[in-house]
Amino acid sequence: MKHTRVRVVVVLSAALLAVAGCSSSSSSKPSSTPTPKVAASPSPAGVSAEKWAIAWDLWGLPTPPPRNLDTLNKELLPAKAQNLTNMSGVPVANQVSDAVVAQWLAGYQRTSSIENYLLTHLADQALQSGPLADPSKTADVFYSDLNTIAAAKQAKATALAWTVPFKDQAVGVAFVPEALRTAAKGTLQQFPLSEYVIVVRYGGPAQVDQVFADGHKVPVMQQPAGYQGTWLSAGQYKVDPVLGPLWYGQTTLDCKDFPALASVCSLLGP
Repeated sequence: MKHTRVRVVVVLSAALLAVAGCSSSSSSKPSSTPTPKVAASPSPAGVSAEKWAIAWDLWGLPTPPPRNLDTLNKELLPAKAQNLTNMSGVPVANQVSDAVVAQWLAGYQRTSSIENYLLTHLADQALQSGPLADPSKTADVFYSDLNTIAAAKQAKATALAWTVPFKDQAVGVAFVPEALRTAAKGTLQQFPLSEYVIVVRYGGPAQVDQVFADGHKVPVMQQPAGYQGTWLSAGQYKVDPVLGPLWYGQTTLDCKDFPALASVCSLLGP
């Protein structure tokens, strides 16, 4: 299941997706741990702070994430989101509007921000409880996150920190033709591609550290300046009654590991 193991390396930077605007071009992982205490704005679902806290307690996290964490660290965001469904060759029936793309990416930004918080706070129980993905699939969807948390706990670390976060260079929503989804089934096995995917190009430098009670840190992932990668997230837009709009995850795939997906991974413009 190699395709799920790259998640810790890249998904946190996508917590910082920009939804400032969409462009029909033809040609987004993050704060250090712990997340700063900030005044929480109402969640998109409009739930009270009490209901928000109760929900997270049931998911195994007594101290919930701040409800506006997806508005932080915007300096790491790309300037625009790209609507890749409007490109030549995509059937009109499968094209979506810029407004829909912005909506999906806003949900994805929120999902990734929450995932980042759970990973850096070693909240493996909450990751497996199902708020961000189908509970029956979380062990696979968050395979790398869960392994990274387990390693940190075994080392007696108290947290993980993005000492140097990745920067998302470009992000967009793309349509995946049925023929490609069918052809990919044999390779991806139990991780089918969704009809629409979010594509992210990200760049280094980057570093993730284990953080210990005495304050010292041990690097567990490092990438140099100039490092670049592209990955895509299969899933669907969903409005959770407590968490608000989400990109409900199926799986995240590193494009370099799946040449068959090059036609989708290469769609992002500058």
